[in-house]
Amino acid sequence: CTNGIPFVQIPTTVLAMVDSSVGGKCAVDLPQGKNLAGVFHQPSLVICDTDTLETLPPEIFADGCAEAIKTGILAGGELQELLQREDWREHISRIISLCIAYKGGVVERDETEQGERKLLNLGHTAAHAIEKCSGYAVSHGRAVAIGTAHGVYKGEPKLHFELLKELAEKVPVPLV
Repeated sequence: CTNGIPFVQIPTTVLAMVDSSVGGKCAVDLPQGKNLAGVFHQPSLVICDTDTLETLPPEIFADGCAEAIKTGILAGGELQELLQREDWREHISRIISLCIAYKGGVVERDETEQGERKLLNLGHTAAHAIEKCSGYAVSHGRAVAIGTAHGVYKGEPKLHFELLKELAEKVPVPLV
């Protein structure tokens, strides 16, 4: 995108650090649903200060972890291994870094969501429906956890429902 003004993202939640600050989606919600009108416009800079996470209530922290778990299932490797550890919170900076690197790589290859980037939407179709039907009383992170569980259970390629349950229990993030 060559239009728009330069801007800097300074996310202060896990959710913003691992998801919304990466990828350049700038969208608004409409009465018909979430993120239905918008553009892709990358930030000039993203600054993640994980010290801000110490101020979060547990449920807000967990919301972001739902997105990190979704990314860990897609990315595998070191990210998935860190999320499986009992002491995963001690590695939150590395987890966030790996989430950003994974999503950033996907976005570099498919900025406008024509192919590979669609994988990052795992759980989001159901999540957006859950949010809308609840009058947005169900948070995005919780809705993503439920939507991801649905997508994995219904047989998304290469994904494992048991792994999702294991990771969600560690946070904890409810899957129902």
